[in-house]
Amino acid sequence: MIDFETMEEERLLNSFSKHQKVLAVALATLFIGSESASSEVAEPLTFATAFAAYKTQLNSAKASPDTILELATLSYELGRKKYGERHLTSYLLRQNLAHAYLDAGEFQLAASHYKSILDYYENTLGDDSQSYYFALLDIINLLKIARKLDGLEPKDLSLGVFSDHLAVDRLIEITPDIIAMMPESAMLFRAQTVKTAVSNSLLIKPSLIKKLAEKQLKESLKVYGEMSASTAEARFFLSKIYSHEGKYGKAIEQLEQVVQEFEDAPDYSNPFTLASHARLVVLFQEQGEHDLATQHCRAVGCLRPWDNNKEQTPLFRINPMYPPAMLKARKDGWVKVRYDIAEDGFAENVKVITSSDSHFEEPAAVAIGKWRFAPKTINGNAVIAKGLEVILQFKIDAR
Repeated sequence: MIDFETMEEERLLNSFSKHQKVLAVALATLFIGSESASSEVAEPLTFATAFAAYKTQLNSAKASPDTILELATLSYELGRKKYGERHLTSYLLRQNLAHAYLDAGEFQLAASHYKSILDYYENTLGDDSQSYYFALLDIINLLKIARKLDGLEPKDLSLGVFSDHLAVDRLIEITPDIIAMMPESAMLFRAQTVKTAVSNSLLIKPSLIKKLAEKQLKESLKVYGEMSASTAEARFFLSKIYSHEGKYGKAIEQLEQVVQEFEDAPDYSNPFTLASHARLVVLFQEQGEHDLATQHCRAVGCLRPWDNNKEQTPLFRINPMYPPAMLKARKDGWVKVRYDIAEDGFAENVKVITSSDSHFEEPAAVAIGKWRFAPKTINGNAVIAKGLEVILQFKIDAR
């Protein structure tokens, strides 16, 4: 299942999850120290025991968001009493609590804590500090998730100061200062800023972002060489920036460099090889280069195991045209379609099974007929996959 906007979002979310766990371990080491701390909350209740229980649950694959939230709240309250309201430790614990609210879907509460944390770091450590930078990333992450899952805008979260993607704008502005303060970590901050800006689908300062991305590629080549995950990532994001500028030739050049470098090492752990092939499908298809798009459809099919139990997500898709009569009537609808995926990745034998209204049927069938997929691949050979089904939703409020 390939959806590359989602893929980049998941990479970003995973980075935040790791950051949260690293923070928990660091706090445990730094502030609990040699105190005796059980992994279970027990009497007498202390900050050490509460935090140890929180850390254990945080690293447990079976822990529920509600349990982690309960322990994060308890750790924060006890830590605040122990260290004081304005102590740095209390704000680190508050950051854990904000993460827990986010994971539990309590976006307004998460926003309140994240904003207080950001203000604290700005006032005590400065907006050119590492702590301020990561707190700003937390807010960007929150805004993206809250908008996607609940349709919430910054003003709905009392974060109106970050309307119109101003949080990303601010991140871009402070990155050169952060790099100047911490040159030894320049590649880390530069890469994070570039992928955050690109993954939020809006390049507010395109010239500065492109400059950062090109510098990142140059430094990655110098430090790690061509055949490295760092360089592949740098090329991938730089290609997205070139695409945004309409420089499709340059975008394709960067992606082709990635796939060529790793062509002879398909088992090398580099997710951007697969991502680059899929992105090339989109770029070539948009330019009418269907045969070249087919080559990369097949490459994705070879790299990604076929799963009959999963709905096949298109590498390239166009949205169906909304029927004028239904649009005028402000009417939503849906169509269930059956289709095959040919060896070249095109959908064929598209047939409507059922629908909410016949007006939606032809636009749905026409759109799916133009989609491109990774074909089913057996022993390196593309074969026809028959009898796949999908439901297309037509929603007025999504237009």
